[in-house]
Amino acid sequence: GEGSWALGGDMEGGSDAAAERAVDAATLALSRYEFFRVHEEPLGERPTFGSGPPAAAARLHESDRPKVLVCRSTKAYRRLALCVPRPGERTVDIGSAYGDATALMAEAAGKDAVLGIDVSKHFVNQSSAARPGLRFERLDALEDPALLAREIEGSVNVFVDIGGVCAAEALVRLLPAVAKSASPSFIVVKCEALHDAMADAEVPFEGLRGATTITRFTVPECERSSANTNEVEDCDTDGSGGSRWRDAVVVTASSASPVFWRITCEREVGNVRARSAFKRAHVARSARPASDLFARYPLKYPPRFVRGDVEICRFHNYSADGCIRREKFGICIFDHEHCHWCGEHGHRAWECEHAVTAHQSAVVDDGLAPAAAPVRDPNDGTANGVANGTASGGVDGLANGIDDGLANVSLAQPEDVYVYVAGGRNRGQTVGITERYSLRRKRWERGPHIGEPRGSHGLAAANGVVYAVAGGGIKSNLATAEALHVVADHASTAWVPAGAVVEARHALSACNTGDWGVCAIGGWADGNSCTGAVDFLDLRTDPTSTTWRSLAPLNTPRKLHGAAGLPDGRLFVFGGRIGDDARVGPIAGAEAYDPASNKWRDVAPLPFGACACACHDGSDTRSHRVYVATWGADNPEGNASTKRGGKDPRVGEAGALWRYDPDANTYERFCRLPLPEWYGFAMCAHDGWVYLIGGSTAGRWTGAAFRKRVDEGGESEWEQLPPMKMTRRRTAAAVARAGLMRV
Repeated sequence: GEGSWALGGDMEGGSDAAAERAVDAATLALSRYEFFRVHEEPLGERPTFGSGPPAAAARLHESDRPKVLVCRSTKAYRRLALCVPRPGERTVDIGSAYGDATALMAEAAGKDAVLGIDVSKHFVNQSSAARPGLRFERLDALEDPALLAREIEGSVNVFVDIGGVCAAEALVRLLPAVAKSASPSFIVVKCEALHDAMADAEVPFEGLRGATTITRFTVPECERSSANTNEVEDCDTDGSGGSRWRDAVVVTASSASPVFWRITCEREVGNVRARSAFKRAHVARSARPASDLFARYPLKYPPRFVRGDVEICRFHNYSADGCIRREKFGICIFDHEHCHWCGEHGHRAWECEHAVTAHQSAVVDDGLAPAAAPVRDPNDGTANGVANGTASGGVDGLANGIDDGLANVSLAQPEDVYVYVAGGRNRGQTVGITERYSLRRKRWERGPHIGEPRGSHGLAAANGVVYAVAGGGIKSNLATAEALHVVADHASTAWVPAGAVVEARHALSACNTGDWGVCAIGGWADGNSCTGAVDFLDLRTDPTSTTWRSLAPLNTPRKLHGAAGLPDGRLFVFGGRIGDDARVGPIAGAEAYDPASNKWRDVAPLPFGACACACHDGSDTRSHRVYVATWGADNPEGNASTKRGGKDPRVGEAGALWRYDPDANTYERFCRLPLPEWYGFAMCAHDGWVYLIGGSTAGRWTGAAFRKRVDEGGESEWEQLPPMKMTRRRTAAAVARAGLMRV
């Protein structure tokens, strides 16, 4: 049955003794644990305790062996957050985000017993403010194993949600460290890749004889008074009249084969070791670490204080060069007398014996240990190791220096026009990085970080403001919008809230109608269907408005489509997908919106079914032509290649650039796209040029950027621009000018 697994490629360097040792160590660390795949919905009827406990139900905590419970969805993860912890049990939530699941754990275990951990400063600040009774710490669980060991020591339950769709590779590093340093009774993991691999592997395993082993875990969920929501009373479960139990929280799970975890490790350790090798080759050139024990940039370690409010200097504790401020200027407002790690007087963190002990307790094998980790968090970095704009491996295409290679934004000039790219997806991570390409200086510059990282979202610009709309967030679909005022120097600016659309969704398209409106169109709404929703932000009477209103919905709900707006209020939508069935290719249908009647009508379809991007060149006042880039096309030009992942063989991958004339209702083909099998890129246009940026090509994430002359009499070949500093796909782009908007 092993040949049917699809978690990843074969272990790189299978004959490598170091790789074998890493596999052995990762397997041994979890050898005591039973693995269970949690079903999305409980099987059978939901039992109640009003008439006595069901005889067929097995209590979750009865077995003496510790367990790893793997779920696929947020719903299942939160159900486990309620039923796994018991009163007083120390529980840690790794990847706590906004703290929703952490709060449920606190209901079950009590506030003082629960800790939320997240790598994002934004999430830690937001969750701490929203839930003042709970404790949240900023920590990178993958890159700071020693700090993680200190925080989870003595934990009975450890929950892990580091992105949900995150590759199993990260779990091969993290779970053994959790098991070794804390030995919890329960490790609860939310990971789509691991969950799906477990489902695929259940039947073929020898000994199961064509059936899975089903275990029903039933744990009563106690009623709590509104005045005492964080304490759990002992309740009667014998069916007597005094029972205070509500319907039980039921978890149905399939037990995995004992060899499941080893096979997972064999498939992923090669990726882990390749990633570590990349990190060692791209050590940050600033703030050199004082020891391999603490290889991260000093400010990535959480702030700590002595004497109440005096912060301990992290550069003094972790940098080989010490505190440059103190060395250069003779003064530093932070404490230099105490260890940042243990708080004791007289030594630095990299010399701390307690830190060494914690590191030894957390690192399972050198082959699984972090090495020269990036100085910024996974959602905030730049791209070393990028050849011709395409990531060649390593840490998701991210670099390690502070703004390394990023130009400082200079004072505005008369023609400071920018191509903005914000958010996106980077190898399983949703990112919030904003970059902009200066058309005058011909270079990429860093912009402010989006407040809520998002991918597969919409981006549009109007009246000197860039709007990011909806999209897939770190935990779920977003309905929120954010706005960024376009200025020459973003040092003092930030993305600010800009209202919310009616329906949270991703895989939508956004466009502007000149300088007076922004639209968000279509998308994938609830995880199993497309939406035809159209939201409009009217800026005519109030350029600062954040109130979105609904327009007439699309005739054909769709996702991964292209959308463009004209200054007269007309909207156009091209292609896309109407569902998630891999056997059904994208559609060719196109629609146009009439603002006078508030109705959509069908217009000439694309020459073939395709996913698409679209845009209008707002600087072209002579015509209303719309540009469409098709990808994932339905066998254009007889191309027989197929999309990776075993899609319908009728689906080819030759992309093309088209010009659509709304008045004539016709398409004109320009050329093929400049990269092979190019998906998930962003598109915009300005001054007779069409820009294509980011995406993935031939299965590799890219930061590539191209432009092509498309105005009359000026057609040309694709021109390659400098690549973005961050590789990403499912991003979005818009053109804006400081002080006066053009798209």
